[in-house]
Amino acid sequence: MRYFYIALSFLTIIPIHLDDIEDVDFAKSVKYFTIVGTLVGLLCAAIGYVSLLLFDPFSTSIIVVASMSLISGALHTDGLADTFDGFLSSRSLKRKLDIMHDSRIGTMGVLAILFVMLLKISLLFSISSSPSYMLAVVFLMPLAGRVSQILSMSLLPYAREDGLGLLFWDSSQSRFRLALILFLIISILVCIIVGVSVFKALFLTFWLILITGIFSNWCYKAIEGGTGDTLGAITEIIELVTVAYFAI
Repeated sequence: MRYFYIALSFLTIIPIHLDDIEDVDFAKSVKYFTIVGTLVGLLCAAIGYVSLLLFDPFSTSIIVVASMSLISGALHTDGLADTFDGFLSSRSLKRKLDIMHDSRIGTMGVLAILFVMLLKISLLFSISSSPSYMLAVVFLMPLAGRVSQILSMSLLPYAREDGLGLLFWDSSQSRFRLALILFLIISILVCIIVGVSVFKALFLTFWLILITGIFSNWCYKAIEGGTGDTLGAITEIIELVTVAYFAI
């Protein structure tokens, strides 16, 4: 459970104190990212369910999207902004990494957050006529996002010489395959529960792999690898892709 608690404390705002943590423990916690994503998805779906009882569907869409960001301490939202600030700066590799490391947010970062959040809200609202369908998608969004982190790490080397992301970076192919299988099983079960074709789960998995692969290729061309910020960015992007796919 030690590695699970490390993953949970890093990916959420849940306060967990652990003693005598070694650097190697962080990488070993990556195998629990999928489980943490499942728990975050369940929590967001529960928040959405209560919100639907109290508020209108549009307000619920806002509350759910805000919850996804806040539960992670806005870690992934910050990574999205830093990544787009750096990648769209048209600077050298080193300068892009410096921009991403800067705590200040630029125009591209603001626009990235604005567009992604607004699209998540509008797409969730577009499927709110079926509450069970909407909540199923809400559950899958954080799960898909965490699986994409594991895939991205398996595709890319770490781009910096140091940094918090380096502690977690794990290029293990076996862990990605395990995460993908678990995601596919859970997605199929969710589709069966809400009464939609299991092929939706298969195609969602396909889009997760494809978009993460395309984004990882962009990362390699921009900074010759990935960072903690790019993991946050792909999480947000895949959450958006998930709701967009089910809204089609």
